[in-house]
This record gives sequence, C-alpha cells and structure tokens, in this order.
Amino acid sequence: MKIFASDYDGTFFKHRNRLPKELGRNIAWVKKWQAAGNLFVFATGRSIVAMGKEGNHVLPCDYIVGLNGSTIALPTGEIVESKFMYKEVALQLLDILNSKKIVGYSINSQKKFYLKTRMLQANWRLSLMGLMHFFSEHRAGYNEIINGSIAQIAIFTINGQVAQNLSERIVEKFGDFVSSYPNISSVDICPVGVSKTTGIEYIAKLHNISKENIYAMGDSYNDIPMLKAYNGITVPEAVDEVKIHANGEYATVADAIKNLI
Repeated sequence: MKIFASDYDGTFFKHRNRLPKELGRNIAWVKKWQAAGNLFVFATGRSIVAMGKEGNHVLPCDYIVGLNGSTIALPTGEIVESKFMYKEVALQLLDILNSKKIVGYSINSQKKFYLKTRMLQANWRLSLMGLMHFFSEHRAGYNEIINGSIAQIAIFTINGQVAQNLSERIVEKFGDFVSSYPNISSVDICPVGVSKTTGIEYIAKLHNISKENIYAMGDSYNDIPMLKAYNGITVPEAVDEVKIHANGEYATVADAIKNLI
C-alpha cells in the first residue's frame, strides 16, 4: 500500500485555469490509484468543511489533512486527530491583527470559523470567502470562536511577497509557539511543529506505510515540508523555491499517478 498526498488549490485544482476536463481526469486517476489498493490524501490549507464538492464533482479521498495538518478527517468529515494553538499566543496574535490595517484574517476551529475582511472587492478569493462565510452553517462569532480551541489563523495580504515577509516576522516573534507558512497571498499560522507532513505521517502510521511509499505533490510554500519529507512532486506553475525540493514535475495529478501505477 502507498500514499499519494496532494495539495488542493493550485495543484489538484488550478484556479487560474479552470478546466473541468482536467479536474475530471484527476478524479478518474485517483479512483484508479485507490482501486489498486492505495490511499489518496488531500493535504491542504483549507478547513475540513471547505473540502466538499467542486462544481458537480465529488472529490475522492481516503483522508483529508486540513488546516496545514492541524486537523485530520475522514471524507465523511469525521475528525480523527486535531492539534490546537496555545490560546495565549493565539490571542496575542489576534490583538496585533486587530490593531493593524490588514486585508483580513480567519480563525478556524475544527469545523467552525470566523472571518474578518476588508477590501473584499479588490480580492476575488476574499470575496468568495466572504460569500461562503455569509451562507455557511459553520460560521461563528468572534467571541464564540476565541473561547473555543483554535486550530489555525490565516492572514490575508495583498500579494505573495508581503505574505512571505509577514510569515518571517511571525516566526521571529512567535516561532517557539507556532508554525507559519506563506500560501499564495496569505499566511497560515498553525500550532508549533504542525505541518502537512505531520498529518501525512499520522495516516502512514495508522496503516503501517513506510516513508519510501509516500508521494506528496504541491505548488506553494506550505507544501515544502511534505515535498522534502517524502517523494516530492510539483507542477510547472510552482515557484522556483518550491521546485528545488521536488524530485519530479507533472502537469497534473493525473499525470503523476499514471506514472506511478
């Protein structure tokens, strides 16, 4: 048995090139991978509740490593493992964020989230998230979410360079307590030591799968730990800093799986 772990946004589904046929082909090859007795895992910065249908497609997987490893779930949404931030540190971070003119942020528990945004019309991703928050049954008020357990804080910035610089400053100040990952134009802040790698490792131990039988595919900075830890694969659109940690490059997840079966 082997594991193929794929990032979602920008890897399994390339938002800048919305091709339904490509998405359908990825899904078809994932099913072939599973039929051969292997596991397929989504390793994503998204929350568990955000990983549902994509258009008319039901996304196939055996596990979801969500919130960059903070939460692990079955495809039914049942949580099998969670890690949470130190509450005092999370509140310090939020005090700083509330005092600055940032684009916005979200706070995520296992299945609920709070979203605060500015400049929605200037950022299509945040506009979409704003609509999702408004209609989502999983939305929560600020006080409700901070009084519970916090799995991840995501900060939204104007571009990737700003996100990279902000992530570095967060590590300098809070690095003993949190892990920080730039992700496109956002920064994902998780409990210290938590990453997509640790989520995949948890699943591998459950099924007694050795490291050499694990493949990980991604395109952004938060994918680097899993690309380094396992048989790393990337896509042509990935930035150079990500590509140097990969052993192979394929246009799609389908192409990568086809080569492995």
